[in-house]
Amino acid sequence: MQPSGAVVTRAQPIVSIVLPTYNRADVIGRAIASVRAQTFTDWELLIVDDGSTDGTPDAVAGLDDRIRLLRQENGGTYVARNNGLAHARGRYITFLDSDDEWLPHFLELTVGFLGAYPDAHFVTTEFFEDLGDGSPIRHDAYEIGTQYPEKARAIGSHMLDLPPGESDDYLRVYSSWQPLGDWGVAAAERARATSARVYHGSIFEHMRFGYLNWLPVTVLTRAALDAVGPFTTHTRSAADYRFLCRLARAFPAHMIGIPSAVKYDRAAGPRC
Repeated sequence: MQPSGAVVTRAQPIVSIVLPTYNRADVIGRAIASVRAQTFTDWELLIVDDGSTDGTPDAVAGLDDRIRLLRQENGGTYVARNNGLAHARGRYITFLDSDDEWLPHFLELTVGFLGAYPDAHFVTTEFFEDLGDGSPIRHDAYEIGTQYPEKARAIGSHMLDLPPGESDDYLRVYSSWQPLGDWGVAAAERARATSARVYHGSIFEHMRFGYLNWLPVTVLTRAALDAVGPFTTHTRSAADYRFLCRLARAFPAHMIGIPSAVKYDRAAGPRC
């Protein structure tokens, strides 16, 4: 694991971050600041401006030599993400939305996990959703522990029943867990989550109930990206769900039970 400290400059960064944006000059600074605050620093940030008219490109210019600005005519989020993927040079790929933010330990945890488990092809974490009412929701704990089991019971399904003798809601979906390894202990201590678990399993069939991961807390390998391909672009919504389903169908899932980002569902301005 790379320690915190000086910025590492390489021809090929370890992580490429794809961030699409459209008319987000008011909040994109928060997203960028959260990337620059990461304790893991060997990254490139590809900001894909999807035809903004509000000065968004000026808001991101000259901030950091690890940040690259790509500009395109307005084509929607998924066209912008694919544009970013076409320019990404990193060993690992991840995504961020321009109205959200990562917590400082996100890349350290996820890259540390993938380095420790070379056979793994993607990893996710929990995240908070801020609805603007002062009571953030912790995902995926809410979906897996409350929302999706209620759906299952309503249709008479036992698919999300807990295994006998278990009380950990994540085992409704994942088949096994283990404590954090040396790769994640330091980051977990800073996040005050030293008892966190890492969950593993094939989750594709469970995704019939809805999202089990969130794209901005998912890091995947180049091989995984090659296997699932780019985002579909014939729709302006839900292509991220399809992308995550393809990922979960092709590879076992791994989830670190530590919130590592904040989704601002009621941020000002239009969405990308």
